[in-house]
Amino acid sequence: MKHNKFKNFKKDVRAGLSLEALSELYNLPLPQIRKGIEYINR
Repeated sequence: MKHNKFKNFKKDVRAGLSLEALSELYNLPLPQIRKGIEYINR
């Protein structure tokens, strides 16, 4: 994921978007979304 896209992803995660919404928005499978959320919350 590119830096700009990751910054937006981080904002969306903190805004409380659901896994399904994030998956559709960023066109990524749920396991990758979960991994990204874990990375942000570490």
